Amino acid sequence: MIKPLYIIGIDAEIQNRVGNTEYGDYFAIFNFLFLFQWILDPGIQNNNSQSISKNRTKLHTIFRHTASTKLLTSLLFVVFASIFAILMYGVEYRHTIILTALAMTLLSINLYLRSHFSAMGYFIHDTVLSFLDKVMLILVLGYVLYFSNSQVSILTFLTYQCSVLACVMCILSISLSVKFNALRLEFNWNATMQLIKESFPFALVFILMALFHKIDAIMLKQLVDDKAVSAGIYAAGYRIFDGLNVLGYLFASLLLPMFANLLQSKESLNPLFQESSKALLYISGVITIVFIFYRVEIINFIYDNPTDEHYAVLYWLMLSFFAFSYTYILGAMLTASSKLKALNWIFVFAIIINWSLNLWLIPEYFSVGAAIATFLTQCAVFIAMLFLCFSRFNVSVDLMAVFKYLLLIVLLVLGIHFGKPLSSFHFSIDIILVGIISMAYILSVQFLRLDTILKSSK
Repeated sequence: MIKPLYIIGIDAEIQNRVGNTEYGDYFAIFNFLFLFQWILDPGIQNNNSQSISKNRTKLHTIFRHTASTKLLTSLLFVVFASIFAILMYGVEYRHTIILTALAMTLLSINLYLRSHFSAMGYFIHDTVLSFLDKVMLILVLGYVLYFSNSQVSILTFLTYQCSVLACVMCILSISLSVKFNALRLEFNWNATMQLIKESFPFALVFILMALFHKIDAIMLKQLVDDKAVSAGIYAAGYRIFDGLNVLGYLFASLLLPMFANLLQSKESLNPLFQESSKALLYISGVITIVFIFYRVEIINFIYDNPTDEHYAVLYWLMLSFFAFSYTYILGAMLTASSKLKALNWIFVFAIIINWSLNLWLIPEYFSVGAAIATFLTQCAVFIAMLFLCFSRFNVSVDLMAVFKYLLLIVLLVLGIHFGKPLSSFHFSIDIILVGIISMAYILSVQFLRLDTILKSSK
């Protein structure tokens, strides 16, 4: 609930104020810097979450080495990523580049600190802390945007963002210290090299994912000579897509230590896999249908002066969202089991597909072409990861649940298709009604069993 409020009320309003060109430049820079995220987090967070969840009594020992290594990699990222970005885009963008790199660093440190809570089984703490930065940004930037006469620019946005993330980092550090008394740093070069070596398979996964998730905006700016307008239009749709993906990320961050714990105790993954799959598929299915049917109303509500290109980009990205959201569960299972070699080959395959499609579609269809390339790539990745999980793990499909789910999707599509033209309510009321009806359906047919998920988390 907090993330959509931030996206609509703050982030989208920043783009409305600064325009597609300035925001498109920032979006391309952000995605370019993201390609160097492997320096910032060479798999430390995932490795840390997995290691602690399997050895919860060794939290203090693990923290001492991982925290010092995290600080070292953060410094290296800011220096090297900023240098390459300045060489790529020009010295005139240096302030935007450095502040963006600093914001990404602070966010990564915060995610690392939060991973200790989920790894130790304190999922409520992790969930509450997960939206703390967004609440603070809503309060601070909300005042600047709506209650002051201050001029807003990308640099203003980044300065406030860095300040808030720094405050959140202090809060997380204090919380971690109070809860676990874990804040002792011990830098040891041999231990650092060993940690990076152990984390490298996770880092390789991240590098490959970044190369096909974040290349779209970079290629749009390089292949289309329109002063980054196409990149800005793509950013408008991608903001919604990325914001909704926080649901999948939250599932993955919670499921990773759960799967790791089950594997460590040699228990079956199937009950947790089935129930978490049903929960995420229900949420992603309803969201996808709603955002496709109401894409015009949603875009018009969020952005000033949208075009048909905005609507088309959101359409294809929401189709991508349905496939992409489920890969969070599959990825968490594969990561928890350390079966990363096959996963890396899937991502290599995805990079080849994505880059080829972008080179073909972007020059002709601009931002819509990038969105179509994203959709086709995500479908390929989803199918490959699904096949890999079913071939490597003893998991199965609940056919009755599949039937109930497909029936829900058909009823929603038909209901919205025929009911929308007859509705006299505001589109937000229609969306709320869709949510209530779909929830009533899954409860009445007993589609979900939350007790299985809660039992697996213990």
